[in-house]
Amino acid sequence: MGKIKLKKRKMYRSAKRFGFTDSRVVTCSQDLDILLNRYQEIMEVTFVFSVFIAFVNKGNGLSN
Repeated sequence: MGKIKLKKRKMYRSAKRFGFTDSRVVTCSQDLDILLNRYQEIMEVTFVFSVFIAFVNKGNGLSN
């Protein structure tokens, strides 16, 4: 989350200084999108893994 906050802060500052359509701001926004997508993927995988662990811990594992 730290990288996301830093990138967001940089984007806001750049937009304030250069305007929202400046190429530096657009690039920063695209970089932020990439970070947010990665974070979302990690959270989804973590959720699926936690559901699997809960399933296994209930005694419903795949082994006999």
